[in-house]
Amino acid sequence: MIQKIWWWNTKVRDARLAYDASSEVRDVIARIGRTEDVKLSPDNRRLAIVDYFNNKVFLFSIRIENSATSPKVTILDYSIISSASLCAPHGVAFLGNDHIIVCNRAGDVCVFKISMPGELPRERNLEPIASINGRGVLRAKVKTPGSVVCYEIAENCYRFFICNNHLNFVTSHIIWLGNNTKIRNEGILIENRLKTPDGVGLSGDKAWIAISNPVDGEIQIYRHTLDLNKKTAPAAILRGIVCPHGVRFTSDGKVLVADAASQYLRVYESKDGNWNGVQEPARSIRLLDDETFYSGRYDSREGGVKGIDIDNSNRVLITTHCLDVLGFHDLTKLLSSDSNVNVKEMAELCHERDWSLNHKTNETPNPRWTLRARVRDGLVRLQDKWRDYKRAARTRLQLCPLYLRNRWSRESILDPSGPVLSLTTHPYRLERVFYAVESIAHGRRKPSQINLWITDEESYLHPPATLQRLKLRGLEIHLTEDLGPHTKYYPYVNREKKLDLPLVTADDDVIYPREWLQELIAGYEGNPSAIHCFRAHRMRITNTRLLPYGSWTPCANKHPSHLNFITGVSGVIYPPDYLKYLRQHGNAFMQRCPTSDDIWLTVTAFRGGFKIAQLKDNSAGFTTIPKTQLKRLFDFNVMLGGNQIQLMRTFSEVDLSALWNHQQATEGRLIPERDESLPHEPMRRNGSTPVSPRTPTPQFVSAHGAKGRDG
Repeated sequence: MIQKIWWWNTKVRDARLAYDASSEVRDVIARIGRTEDVKLSPDNRRLAIVDYFNNKVFLFSIRIENSATSPKVTILDYSIISSASLCAPHGVAFLGNDHIIVCNRAGDVCVFKISMPGELPRERNLEPIASINGRGVLRAKVKTPGSVVCYEIAENCYRFFICNNHLNFVTSHIIWLGNNTKIRNEGILIENRLKTPDGVGLSGDKAWIAISNPVDGEIQIYRHTLDLNKKTAPAAILRGIVCPHGVRFTSDGKVLVADAASQYLRVYESKDGNWNGVQEPARSIRLLDDETFYSGRYDSREGGVKGIDIDNSNRVLITTHCLDVLGFHDLTKLLSSDSNVNVKEMAELCHERDWSLNHKTNETPNPRWTLRARVRDGLVRLQDKWRDYKRAARTRLQLCPLYLRNRWSRESILDPSGPVLSLTTHPYRLERVFYAVESIAHGRRKPSQINLWITDEESYLHPPATLQRLKLRGLEIHLTEDLGPHTKYYPYVNREKKLDLPLVTADDDVIYPREWLQELIAGYEGNPSAIHCFRAHRMRITNTRLLPYGSWTPCANKHPSHLNFITGVSGVIYPPDYLKYLRQHGNAFMQRCPTSDDIWLTVTAFRGGFKIAQLKDNSAGFTTIPKTQLKRLFDFNVMLGGNQIQLMRTFSEVDLSALWNHQQATEGRLIPERDESLPHEPMRRNGSTPVSPRTPTPQFVSAHGAKGRDG
């Protein structure tokens, strides 16, 4: 796993603060999933960081000691908050030192009373003492709440602002803490010019509110006065950012912005404490080297630092990053450095941001939060529930005959004229894998051999009755070492001597249609030298660098190509020559891409000269077996960026250079060259005015590792 961060220049490297902590505390930090906001308590003694995917809040007891030379940071202890009310927590802020407020993107805004980190039990389940409804059609007071900032207006009374991420406004609220905690919702405070507000900061004198806009790569700064309302225009616009995320004011009036989609921390300076007009960064500080940035760039809007906060002495900057959960920096030394920005690189990063937003229509933000929009949202949710109900009913109808066939059929599941089929399963799916096997056996064509690879000895020795009945009809069950998702194919390739038949791989959590194997065989017979699959993605490359996995698009044609990327969940058929070539590479995948068989199978296909073809013009997805998605590799590989790290490890510079040349020869350049004479106006969406250009440290799953879509 990638843990080490290399710094670009001496000043930035020297500004990095190594914190003291016990091994137990460091292990806890390493377990934190996708990080977003990070906040220090007003007394500088507690630090809060959210785990977006695991629905937890981590609290740390921290000591910051300032000296004439450099601050010293010690993390003393920790506690972990779990709650049924935590659902995709994104933003966090302290209300005094003993309460925190958490914004849940998929739920409510919750207020928790906390104890000092280290008090037993260290991990506890809490109920919020107050909340703001984020769900429902007409009852919701906030919608997709993201970041939050607060300030004290009286004893035990705080005002806070919440970024409502997908609905383009900031709401204002007041809370009174005490025996009878209550919240007053003041409604929409800021709306003019906001697009997907993702971060919010408040100046020390409470005179300015800064809000990040990742859609256009801007920070809007509003004057915080009694006249501020949703029609008020921003006083200043800060540009020169790709995707701004965390934003903080320093005590001397600067604004620091974490650029989530580049290697830089942006610094802006006001004139005499007033913010007005359009401003470019006063300096850009390159915090990440290329390897770290591109390893974490699993999406066009990711890869850089996400959350930032500053201690109350204005000496320590705290950062979060997907590969470096907590980073501490000497802010004084950091602000004395400046980095040369690669204008062309920033233009391409901005172009990729815009391309991503334009190609993901499901992420297009709603323009206004009107009554009509609320009703429409409620109707859409009802339609989704009805669609889910019908899908579940159809799935039950598919499962019933498969269960009956398994219970009563004595028909062989094999056909000597078919290919070999191989799949693996894990203990938590053992009781339901027979559905996948029965669906394949019920197809119009049958395999000549079905190999089920099991890594758990107890499951191998005592398989469920469903698998015992399948063994009588031809299923072969083998015990093998755990190779994660590679278990579905590698034991067969490694053990089989001849490899003179094509190999079909399948997943254990899918119901395959009757024509499935017939269509795979037809694809192979039509072009025996290619690898055929039902589902593929199109790799995107620029300047011999793979663009983020999250920005790849589904394959949209049947033409064999080296630019197609296998996604094996829907089934793949491999020719014998490829299997022989694959065996020559051994199990090097365990060091390169242990949780992604798709990466290894694709890169070896390219190196061996085997093209990949999708069987249809559109990618195919089949019914998922219920109760098999409790553990999924999709969460780690796609949502937490595991695929991006493994892609960078697996594809060599030679591979990427050859792919780049192949792409230029077949498709031309995907990203056109930029005009370097326009350093501050690279590209905007829809022809509008120009703008400038986790997870814990990922730990790969091994024994009985999770698997799922794109796994």
